[in-house]
Amino acid sequence: LDGGPLMAMFTTGEYTALTGVTLTNDQYTLVERIAAGIIEAECGRAWDSDPDPITSVRRVDSSNRVVLPRPVASVDAIYIMNIDGTASTQALAGWQYDGIDTVWLVPTSLQLNAPEWWADDDFRGDTVQVTWTPAASTVPAAVTGVAIAIAARMKANPAGASSLSIDDYSQGFTGTSGGMLLPSERAVLARYKARAVSSQSVVTP
Repeated sequence: LDGGPLMAMFTTGEYTALTGVTLTNDQYTLVERIAAGIIEAECGRAWDSDPDPITSVRRVDSSNRVVLPRPVASVDAIYIMNIDGTASTQALAGWQYDGIDTVWLVPTSLQLNAPEWWADDDFRGDTVQVTWTPAASTVPAAVTGVAIAIAARMKANPAGASSLSIDDYSQGFTGTSGGMLLPSERAVLARYKARAVSSQSVVTP
């Protein structure tokens, strides 16, 4: 996850509209961040209002493509990787970005811009260093709904108790505690999980 400001999963007004309960500022801050942390851990991503550029080493597949995690605003630079794991100082030319998440590399330009050893080495074409800027994102309505459900459970039943008994009074709690996702919520969040793309850490010279 990058270092830009994260989007709130829901507002106090949205919480009240769905639950009929009004939160104090401290309650809102706590339950919203807990719900956000649970959802971000499940999805492997955050919703960022002003993302910073990201630089990492990405795998090139057999079709000379590099697939980036969505959403992508722009692809800024691509560099060939040296055999020692460092990035070349010469930017790669001849690549095309499809405007969604895929960069197509032109094999001839890879060879023209590569060091002499690269054309004959098995490592050729395996990885490149890419700098790209993720697109600013908004929280989908379905994710907001899950976040509010988690927050409401967390506020009503933070300990995750299944029932409460006081003298002759007994109350059962449905579902689970706010710190756990229901199967139906996992199903909703499944479509928003970060795409699994191959990458490795950047090695600086």
